[in-house]
Amino acid sequence: LESDIEKFRNLSGFNDLKGPGIIIRIQDSNEEFDIGDNDSSGLVHDADIQNILNDLKVAGAEAIDIGGQRLILNSPVRCGGPIIRVNKKNLVSPFIIKAIGDSKKLYAAINAPGTYGRYLKDARDLEIESEEREFIIVPRYNEKLEIKYIKSIEEGE
Repeated sequence: LESDIEKFRNLSGFNDLKGPGIIIRIQDSNEEFDIGDNDSSGLVHDADIQNILNDLKVAGAEAIDIGGQRLILNSPVRCGGPIIRVNKKNLVSPFIIKAIGDSKKLYAAINAPGTYGRYLKDARDLEIESEEREFIIVPRYNEKLEIKYIKSIEEGE
C-alpha cells in the first residue's frame, strides 16, 4: 500500500522527482518588431507552449516542469500579454521546460520533421533548443490542490 501511495504522489505532482529526460529552451524570434505591428508570429504564445507540453505528454513524459512550475492534471497555461501564467505564476521568455521520460522519444517529439516544435523553429523562426540529459530534477507542485466537484463513488452506488 505504501509503495502505491508513493507512486501516486509521484504521478500527481506532490514529490520532487529525478530521472533522465530533456530540457527545452523556447524564446521569441530575434526579429525586430515595430511598435503597433500586428504580426505576432515571432512571439511565443500560450498555445505554443501548450502544444509543446501536449507533444511531450504524448511522447511519454512522466513529469514536466516549466519555469520551476510543476505541471499537474489541471495546471493552466494562459496568456498574460508579454508573459505566460502557469499555476498562477508569471513566466517570461525564455521559457525553460524540463521533462522526465525516455529522452530520445521526448527529443524526437520536439525536433522530428512534422512536429510542432519543428514548425515553431522553421516557419515562425522562434528559438528552440533542446538537449537530452541523463539527470533532471522536476520539483513538486507547491500550491494547495483545490477539488470542488469530484467525489468518490461508494460501493453499491
